[in-house]
Amino acid sequence: MNQCERKVGMLVRVHPVGDEFEDGETFTGVYLGDLYYEVYGENNPAILVPELNRIVWGCKSWWFPIQEEGDKDAKITGECIAAACREIFEGAGE
Repeated sequence: MNQCERKVGMLVRVHPVGDEFEDGETFTGVYLGDLYYEVYGENNPAILVPELNRIVWGCKSWWFPIQEEGDKDAKITGECIAAACREIFEGAGE
């Protein structure tokens, strides 16, 4: 996502990375901005996920802004992630 498209307070869909989350388990969150993440010593997207009662960091998740009505219930699956990676790598070769 382009940095200029990020707006503090925007709603996002997020799939945290971790063994406790199943493929496709996706939550609605609120983008808090790029905040200092001590583990990496730099700023990172911070997303508040009320359902989990915690902040999920961009570097530990896959996420996208809710821009259309259909995005509200969208699931982020391994297949979606693989397709996004293919697009990125194919675009890098141009």
